[in-house]
Amino acid sequence: MKRILLLLCLSNIGFGFAQSSVCDQTIIAANTSAVYAMIPDTNVNLPHATVGLTYEAFLHFKVPSDLSAVNSIMSGPVTSAKVVTITGLPNDFTWECMSDPTNSTILGGEWGCFRIYSTSNVAQSSIGVHPLIFEVDYAVTMNTMFGPYPTTAS
Repeated sequence: MKRILLLLCLSNIGFGFAQSSVCDQTIIAANTSAVYAMIPDTNVNLPHATVGLTYEAFLHFKVPSDLSAVNSIMSGPVTSAKVVTITGLPNDFTWECMSDPTNSTILGGEWGCFRIYSTSNVAQSSIGVHPLIFEVDYAVTMNTMFGPYPTTAS
């Protein structure tokens, strides 16, 4: 019986630790007035990788509630945004949506969190500047003269 309780306690501690670094609520709380955002700024603020060590960084992403915030041609309420892919990562790096691991989808007006990480120890060939491009599909309801029209915009 003591072994079972110890195992349950250790598994709860491990689960709590694993979940602690998902989305940093202090970043979200400090940026509640943002219309849309990506924090940290991927141009200057991502942590540097070190050769021979694994890499992990978290990006917080605020989906706009209206498409006009990110698209000067179209407007309409954003239902959700789905990150399709992140290109520009080194070969031994990948990403995952921590907010919705199954679909990589964040609701309009809400915050999501992404993890970028190395799949092995970082190689010298991975060190450098890597411009990242996020391909995002927005589910939007466009207002037309025929009425609301649900569509997807990238």
